[in-house]
Amino acid sequence: MTFSETQKILFTINVAYPNYKPQADPAEVVKLWAVMLKEYPYPKVSAALETFIRTDASGFAPSISQIINIIHMSDFDTDMTAEEAWTLVNKAIQDSSYHAEEEFEKLPEPVKRAVGSAENLRTLAQTDIETIQSVEKSHFIRIYNGLLAQEKIKRKIPDPVKQVLGMNQKPKPIEKKEPDQLKLAAEPKPIQQKPPDWLEDWLVRNGRKEGMK
Repeated sequence: MTFSETQKILFTINVAYPNYKPQADPAEVVKLWAVMLKEYPYPKVSAALETFIRTDASGFAPSISQIINIIHMSDFDTDMTAEEAWTLVNKAIQDSSYHAEEEFEKLPEPVKRAVGSAENLRTLAQTDIETIQSVEKSHFIRIYNGLLAQEKIKRKIPDPVKQVLGMNQKPKPIEKKEPDQLKLAAEPKPIQQKPPDWLEDWLVRNGRKEGMK
């Protein structure tokens, strides 16, 4: 969204909410909104504002985050609920005593993250049904909902900001070391026996260097 389009959005807000009078300099207000909403096309922002005006009964003008939340509402309609995700996990558990790896790979990525690993599926397959459907289900749903909430927040962050925060960086692979390298790395370095130059000069001047070991 451009600077002039941002001015249109704020003009609409002023018309809809006559009491909307930011304390900051008007130019700075427009600049802030323009920067925060630059990733979004004007039609989406305008539609989100219209939705807010039509549905919010508080009587207060919207904040930037409220507009962004409305823009992203449709993104979350396709997210699998925790109950739907658990149904897939429950099905995978049934055949994970001997085929945990295959069942784990069949799961959608968000569900994989909540389960953790194929080994966890194998462990669940060896757990009694009552524990699975109570304790383990509750544990999975709590983790899945937490991951989903994080993902929703992440979707609202512009790519340049993600890059600055390091959100798009993949973790560096752990360097594999040979046993000899590990042994060398573990050995302490010998203590430097030679005194620093300033101390050596002082010892020479005072005739004490011979006593140094």
